[in-house]
Amino acid sequence: MAGPSTPVKVDRAIAELATRQHGVVGRAQLLRLGVSAKAIEHRVRCGRLICLHRGVYAVGHLRIDRKGWWWAALLAAGPGAVLSHFSAAARWNLLTPRPTIHLSVPGRTGRLRLDGVVAHRPRSLPDGEVYEHSDGLWTTSVARTLVDLAAVARESELESAVEEAERQDVFDLVGVQSVLTHSRGRRGTRRLRDVMVRWAGPNTTRSEMEIAFRAICRRAGLAQPRVNVPVLLGAEHYEPDFLWPSRRLIVETDGFAAHKTKAAFVRDRRRDRRLRRAGYAVERFTWDDIFFDPIGCGIEMSDILSRNPPLSSPVG
Repeated sequence: MAGPSTPVKVDRAIAELATRQHGVVGRAQLLRLGVSAKAIEHRVRCGRLICLHRGVYAVGHLRIDRKGWWWAALLAAGPGAVLSHFSAAARWNLLTPRPTIHLSVPGRTGRLRLDGVVAHRPRSLPDGEVYEHSDGLWTTSVARTLVDLAAVARESELESAVEEAERQDVFDLVGVQSVLTHSRGRRGTRRLRDVMVRWAGPNTTRSEMEIAFRAICRRAGLAQPRVNVPVLLGAEHYEPDFLWPSRRLIVETDGFAAHKTKAAFVRDRRRDRRLRRAGYAVERFTWDDIFFDPIGCGIEMSDILSRNPPLSSPVG
């Protein structure tokens, strides 16, 4: 027979679990804690467990916050379900939360009926397109979220989400391009490409180009470049677009308005020659390289960095 402390330990375990999940627990979780089916039914009758969805309960009260309802939907949908579309965008703080919860539940058949929940059934959801947040909630990645949003959101909402992802430095250009590559034919992909072109058009600002290029390096697992770091060139200080001081490597990007004139073209190439004479390796990438072939750009940058290993005495 179980000792008198057992119910106390079980209650404590339930409370700890509910705390981690914003006041919500699942039937399968309770069974794993040692709570029998009969004990679960008793707690429901006594009001200690309040049913939110079939097999999902609030513990003790219905003051459930937004994350609690997200937890409830994920637990009810079962393993493999993730927040997606508007709900994922809200969890990533890209858009204002909506009352309706959106889930993606891959690899399931049959209709999932949950009050207040829209269940999407993607054909696939690769590991690289899902993400576990610090609070334990699973969502689609930022890149997958933006692609999913393109099919259901207004264009203004999609633009806002892209801009907010950029502002928070979570915008993953390579990830978006990767998802788009295997999402051909999906509704909204053209709309997202149009938004991307407007966001990263020929008049792209220096800060936008910097964000995109750094995202490429980060996604490829490469050393991050330094920006806004002056290099002494003769008697002048020159500020390259991207600099790896320990490798004496400079990368310039031909995408800003200042690079469009013939005079700018000649000036840039003349400066490249001076930099090479000063011992720097200089590489150039175009706007098209960065925004339309980020994967290829990352592969090429990996090769460039491997050919320019760190020196013992960094310069710059």
